[in-house]
Parts: sequence; structure tokens; C-alpha cells
Amino acid sequence: MNSALLPLLLSGLVSPYAQHGTLDIRNVRLPAAQVACYERIELTVDLSATYSNPFDPEDIALDAQITLPDGKTISVPGFLDRPYQRVLTNGQEKVTPCGEPAWRVRFAPSQPGNYSAVIAVRDRSGKRESQPVHFSAATSRDPGFVRVSPRDRRYFAFDNGQTFFPIGENICWGGKRGTFSYDDWLPSLGRVGGNYTRFWLSPCWFTFALERPGKPEQGFGLGQFDLGNAWRLDYALDLAKKSGIRVMVCIDSFNILRDKPQHDCWKDSPHNALRGGPLQKPSDFWTNAEMDRLYRNKLRYLVARYGADTAVFSWEFWNEVDCIGESYATEP
Repeated sequence: MNSALLPLLLSGLVSPYAQHGTLDIRNVRLPAAQVACYERIELTVDLSATYSNPFDPEDIALDAQITLPDGKTISVPGFLDRPYQRVLTNGQEKVTPCGEPAWRVRFAPSQPGNYSAVIAVRDRSGKRESQPVHFSAATSRDPGFVRVSPRDRRYFAFDNGQTFFPIGENICWGGKRGTFSYDDWLPSLGRVGGNYTRFWLSPCWFTFALERPGKPEQGFGLGQFDLGNAWRLDYALDLAKKSGIRVMVCIDSFNILRDKPQHDCWKDSPHNALRGGPLQKPSDFWTNAEMDRLYRNKLRYLVARYGADTAVFSWEFWNEVDCIGESYATEP
């Protein structure tokens, strides 16, 4: 055990990603000095800080203040990442870490020209800022992000004005084969003209589930995110883009709040107080102050990690949330 973590562990700390050090930004690395417009650029931040939970911005927050070519400045949140590798054994995917956790900022420039980024880190001891790092963006043929069409809000269009008409299907989870299933499905969908699909981030046993029940000291439980599954989502989104497919990312499914006779998943939900969550009953999701705080933290992480990915077509808050209604209590 790292002796520097001992004071935090004695105070009740359980996160495996906790750090205890003097606040400092040691280095900010850029993969390249120039990228194409809408190409994702990833800054890696080598920092020292003191925090218990890297997924709680009240404990530690990393943000980049990015100055655009037109002089405007935007704030982009950062996130904790970890590299993984995958193997398929007897039809079952397993992912294991292949490197140490690292802080990153992702950004996709939309304007050609020169950019600068200043990294700001705040922990329980104070705040530090980096010196500016500079990069530029060149024009490209990438159509950009899909948005609601400015000409007619009933339709979608890319940033370059090209119409986007989604044609595809749900391939929300990969089963036991995990991302190896998507190696087959996504290129095949693209080859037959599909350009759209949907991924689910819950319930907790699905391929891309970020919130999973388990021991907090192993990185599980509400308030922490499964970095292995986050890596899986990165992998599948990269493959989707290569296959010409845009993805609706569904944040939650009815399963996590359902305690009815059919599909009773509440007993396994990380939201359940019996599994370490903040909720005594499913309906507390909508009124519990701690749940509100945790959900905002999750949205921040999703925006930080996937907001710069043009493969993300849209965000869906809930799948079939009406399935938790009383009318389902008497299903045959």
C-alpha cells in the first residue's frame, strides 16, 4: 500500500483511485500541434493532488479553458481515464488494465485556426493553473456533429449542412462477447447502408454500464464509474465512426428503478440503499438530494469523456421509463 494514502484510508476512504499529494500540474501533453477540424484532440495532464474520489468535482475538478480562433473562451471538463486491453476466452470478453490512471481533456475544434488551452485543477487544498498550450486546426471534409437542422427542426443535419436521416437498429449491449460482438455488428451495419444505432449505459450488467454495484475499494458503487466499461464504450464509438455510424447513447434504462413482479432489477441496482446507494425506494430517484448530486456528477463525466466524439449523435436520458408504472404490477 502507498504510505501516502494512509491518512485518507484511516479517515474512511475507499476509492482505489484516491491520491494524496501537493497540488501541482507537472505537465500537459498534446498528441500533435495540429489536427483537422472535428478531429478529437486529447490532452493528458500529469498532476499531483489530494482527493478521495476523482469522479466527484467537489473533491477534485480539472477543467480546460480553451480560447478559440475567434477569441471566445469555453470551459471543457476533464476526466480520469485508464487504458485497458481485452481478450476473448471461451466466448467471454474480459478487459484488464494495461496502464495507470491518467487525467485527460478531450476537445474537437470546429473552427480552423489557432487555439490555446489553460488547464485548471482544484482540490481540497486550493487551485493551480498551467501555462497555455497551443495547437491549431486545419479545414477538413469531416461533416462535423449531427444537430437539429437550423432549416427545419423536424430534421437533422451535420455541421456542414448535410442532411442526416438515421437508419439503423438497436444494438444496445454485446452480451458475453462484449465489444467483440460490435466487431461483427457495426461494420456489417455500415456495409448495408445503416448509419445509426443505440448503446445503453445501464442496467448494471450491460456492456457499457458505468454504474455497477460492488465494493467501493474496487471502484464500484454509485458515485464511481467502471473505467473498464468506459473503455469499452470508447472502443465501440471509435468503431462506429469508422463504420459511418452515429450513436444515440442511452444514459439509463427502466431496469434500475423497477421493483415490480416482472423484471425486478431493483434488488441488484447500485442505486438501492441495500447495495450501497442513496435510495430507499425507486421513486426516491426523483426527489433525493444526494441522487441529484450524483447524477450531475455522472453528466459531467459523460460530457467530459464523450462530448468531443462526433460519433455521438444524441443523448437519451431514459429507456422505457414508463415500465416502472403501477400498471405493470399485474403483468401475467
